[in-house]
Amino acid sequence: MESLKSEKSLNQEEVKKVIYKKLHDLFENPTNNSNVNYEIDELLCDPKTGIYTKESAENAAYFFQEIITITEKYRDSKPEKLKTFIEILDEIFFHYSPNIFNYLNLSPGLMLEIVAKVNRYEELRGYIGQNIVGEAVYEINFNRSGVVEEIIKHINSLPVGEREDVIHQIETLYSGSVANSSWSYESVDKLRIILGQFTKSNRPLTRIVAGVAQERFENEDEDSSTSVFTYKGNKSSGRLYSLENTDGVSDKIQSNLPMGYLATIASSDVLIAKDYAGMPRFGARVENASDIKKLPDTGIRAIQGLEKIKEFEFSQIDLRTLVNKLSVLFQKFEPQKTVSEFYAPILGVDIETMKAVIESGEDILPYFKADWILIRERIFNLINDCKKQILDKNIPNIEFEKFEDISKGDDRVPFISLNKNEQVLIAQMMRPEVRSNVEGELGINLEEISFRSQVHLYRFLAQENQ
Repeated sequence: MESLKSEKSLNQEEVKKVIYKKLHDLFENPTNNSNVNYEIDELLCDPKTGIYTKESAENAAYFFQEIITITEKYRDSKPEKLKTFIEILDEIFFHYSPNIFNYLNLSPGLMLEIVAKVNRYEELRGYIGQNIVGEAVYEINFNRSGVVEEIIKHINSLPVGEREDVIHQIETLYSGSVANSSWSYESVDKLRIILGQFTKSNRPLTRIVAGVAQERFENEDEDSSTSVFTYKGNKSSGRLYSLENTDGVSDKIQSNLPMGYLATIASSDVLIAKDYAGMPRFGARVENASDIKKLPDTGIRAIQGLEKIKEFEFSQIDLRTLVNKLSVLFQKFEPQKTVSEFYAPILGVDIETMKAVIESGEDILPYFKADWILIRERIFNLINDCKKQILDKNIPNIEFEKFEDISKGDDRVPFISLNKNEQVLIAQMMRPEVRSNVEGELGINLEEISFRSQVHLYRFLAQENQ
């Protein structure tokens, strides 16, 4: 193959243009082509020696940033196409170990910064995200002396928001280190030292986020959330699941919110929808959030989760999830029935047979599988009946938008719209574990405070103590 780099070496901007074109071409025409690996790999190393150097780290950082840019641009408009692109990228560059992430000769601090940036996006977490977490653990464990000091210095150099996000990401690296402690015991010790520097920070919010991470370290010491074994799409290996139980309002409202997100009250005038890691993905302006909190749960999310069932073949169904959602419908809409009375007409058996199956603990999978087309139709009819009951209750209809958009052109944010770093900071402050610690230290209830005032508060707390 003819080299992309002719005898005349490309300058930095030209290299970035080629990386940009290669990634965008791959997005538009996804194909698992090993030549892409070679072509981009060649651009990320020194043009004369072919060796990965510190000087070429800027190209590597741009490579990851452009992956993030594509993810941001298409995550809502072309999610399926984006998923294909990410899966192919993962297959080409990251699915093996060691991979390109180990060879880039990134400084430990920049490496950790990139890991955090990638794993802010849940679409990336289960693929590229979790793979570079594993490689980062390896690099921290076996890296040269001075890695701890370099990472601490780099984190301290980051702007507000970025700094707290990297500290949050360290929780996942620590979990991975504990899970692989037969060889990664040094990274366990190093990450403890790194985090310890920030639990004493003179920036209140940095200290609070580090304190939350320290609590998670203790939980991971007792029972690691990650495992030596993982699978493609395992998002929690990219960024850990939140352990904080939060009362949600998803089931109290009608909304355009996709499945998989928990709507909660962020302030007196804003709702947010969080992913499994507790990070906000969507937001909505409301007049009075406390009124929504008082509403009863309706079962509407279970209905929304079942609405596409008519399109599914039995092989596409997770039976446990299906039964869990049906159980919600049973409890919300037909509580006067027994379990046998509820399930018998769905499965097309008499009540006594259904009762015997339940009492014996017999596997119900064959009953669903035997006549799935009819069962699917019965479930769909049940969903329509339940929807009619909900529509009679005059439930508020809430329109969610991207979380970062709720600050644009609105008086909820003081003076100016939030910049990118402040958006990352606010996202961190929306995590339930962080919010509960802020509330505990200040003796306030953030749900009663406007979003505008909270931004004031977070900006103040992000500053160094005077």
